[in-house]
Amino acid sequence: MRRWVLFAALTASLTAMAARGGAAERAPGDAAGDAVERELRAYDQLLQPTADALAAVHCDTRECVPALLTAMRGHDRAMRHGVQTIQMECARLDAGARQRCAEGVQRRFDELDRANTERLKNIVERYGWPSTRNFGEAAEQAAWLIALHADLDRPFQHRVLTLLEASTEQGESPPRHLAYLYDRVAVADHKPQRWGTQGRCVAEKWEPFPIEDPAGVDRRRAAAGMAPMAAYRTSFDPAGCAGKN
Repeated sequence: MRRWVLFAALTASLTAMAARGGAAERAPGDAAGDAVERELRAYDQLLQPTADALAAVHCDTRECVPALLTAMRGHDRAMRHGVQTIQMECARLDAGARQRCAEGVQRRFDELDRANTERLKNIVERYGWPSTRNFGEAAEQAAWLIALHADLDRPFQHRVLTLLEASTEQGESPPRHLAYLYDRVAVADHKPQRWGTQGRCVAEKWEPFPIEDPAGVDRRRAAAGMAPMAAYRTSFDPAGCAGKN
C-alpha cells in the first residue's frame, strides 16, 4: 500500500504524486523551477522555528525525554499545517511546477518522518513505550503521533502497536491511541480496521476504509472514549477533505 498521509489529501488539488522520487526541485534556466525553489524556500523558513527548537534539545537522560518528544511533535505538526500555505502558493504555478512543488514537500515529509522515527526508536529501546503514567500525557501524545506517522517503517509501527496494547491494558495509555494506531497498521496490511479512524476522499467526502463488524463500530468507539462515526465524519474539512489526527 502506498503511503497515505494528511499531506496527500491537502495537496490533492496540486497534482497526483509522481511515482518516482528525487526529482530536481529546480530545472536550470527554468522560470517555473525558480518559482518552485522560491516557494519551497519560503516553506522551509516557515518551519525554521520548530526545526531550531528540535535541534536545540540534546537528550541523553530519561528526564529530558518529554521535552524531546514535545519538540518532535511541534515540528511534525508545523510541517503538516504549513502544507496548507504552500498548497495555496504552488496552486498558482503550471502543472509541471505544481508537481515539482508536491515532490519537494513530500521529500521534506519523508525526511522528517524518518528522523522522528529514529528518535522514537531510540527512546523505546532505552525506556520502553513512553506511557502517560511514566512520562506524562503530553509526552505520550507526542510519541503516539510520531508512531502514527512512521509509515516508512512498518515493522516499527507493528512493534509500537504491541507495546501500546500492553500499555493500554495496564491503564498507562489512552485507549483511543491504540485504536488509531491499530487501524492505521491494519489498513496498511490490507485488513479491515476496527474503529473507523482511517479513510480517504471519495467524491469530495471523507469515507472510512473497510471496517470489521461495522455494526459494532460505535460501541467500540464509545469504549475507547471516541465520538460516534457520524460525528467523526463531520470533523473532516470538506474543502480539503483533510482530517485531524
